Amino acid sequence: MQGVSRQPKLWTQVDSTSRGVRVQGMNWDDDERIRLINLLNECVKLTELGNFNAADVAFYHLSHLASPDGDSMQRVATCFIEALAYCQVAKNLRGVPKVLHLVKTLSTPEQQLVKKLFFDFYPFIKIAHTITNQTIIEACKGKQPLMSLISWTNLIKCLKPSTPTCPKITITAIHEKKEVLEKMGLHLGVEAQRLLFPFQFNPVVSSLENLDPETLPIKKGEPLAISSVLQLHSLLASDDDDEMAKM
Repeated sequence: MQGVSRQPKLWTQVDSTSRGVRVQGMNWDDDERIRLINLLNECVKLTELGNFNAADVAFYHLSHLASPDGDSMQRVATCFIEALAYCQVAKNLRGVPKVLHLVKTLSTPEQQLVKKLFFDFYPFIKIAHTITNQTIIEACKGKQPLMSLISWTNLIKCLKPSTPTCPKITITAIHEKKEVLEKMGLHLGVEAQRLLFPFQFNPVVSSLENLDPETLPIKKGEPLAISSVLQLHSLLASDDDDEMAKM
């Protein structure tokens, strides 16, 4: 009995759309968008069927069409590629597929820009910072010096008019990227100098879940304010109860 080929019709379908059949008035960009959509559809089918080899080939071609810096279609396709790649990981436990390396990883400056845009466009983050700063100021009123973990420029601006004696403030910032901490320290230092505010900056290169409280520069008897925005949830995923207890 003659065997039946089960190879996917991926490239036949794509080529017939992108090279053979052309709609009047369609330009090259429109043609590529249709090819992108067809590739995504086939990737979904191949991933669902568990045909990872064919899906991997499709991912490779998709990586040349999708882009996180392209038009809306290319950006959406990039998100779909990443999601499908993780689906492959879930279904194929023999190893991490190459497709995970096809999605562009944001650099540190790009990550900081995205966070800044998110902060500018969504007011609830600003409100959270404002309420936190006001709470810190009221709790530490009349006490000096002040030790603050993970704080911001706005806190310095708010403390200046509310404290006539101008206490010294020590800000300890925790971040995984050293370059982010360096930029933060420079920015806060300039602002403190402009306001003639006694200031000390302590950078700690670490993730919150791996942080050892014993290494923090905390002095006994000093007022201490701890603020963490969109980070404490990471501790809930920790499997190490001892580390959780230390925090």
